[in-house]
Amino acid sequence: MVINMDIKEGWVHEEPQVLLTRRGRPKLVFRLAVARDGTRAAKYGETGGTGRGVDMIHVVMYGERGEALQPLLRKGAQVVVFGWTQSRVYTAKDGSRRMVTETVAERITFLPEAWRDGGWHVVGMGNEMDGAVGEAGSPPQVDGDDSAE
Repeated sequence: MVINMDIKEGWVHEEPQVLLTRRGRPKLVFRLAVARDGTRAAKYGETGGTGRGVDMIHVVMYGERGEALQPLLRKGAQVVVFGWTQSRVYTAKDGSRRMVTETVAERITFLPEAWRDGGWHVVGMGNEMDGAVGEAGSPPQVDGDDSAE
């Protein structure tokens, strides 16, 4: 059995773009800034430190779902990307052959920022998504299943 699964949490590093493949299929592309765990060793070639830093991951999402997400996905948005890893070779505009390793997203989930200033703030979605303010500035109450009463 072979397992190829990627789950990455990070921040959209640049404005996502929709490009067309050679076959005319839409492809959402962006880079995801993923913080490294401080307990891991530094990357090859780095000196000192405990390995803190950021890795830039190329992310693609093929098809209409990626095209539909593009207007919602903004630089700075904190997201979780679920997908798999692929490596491919392509010919650059200058004629050279290049290889890229990327995460092919099957699902992208937006993560909210903390509750602050009396409302929920979400990075990258119009800069904020306001929630109802509860008593004394507390988070809004979410109606659950009332059958337990």
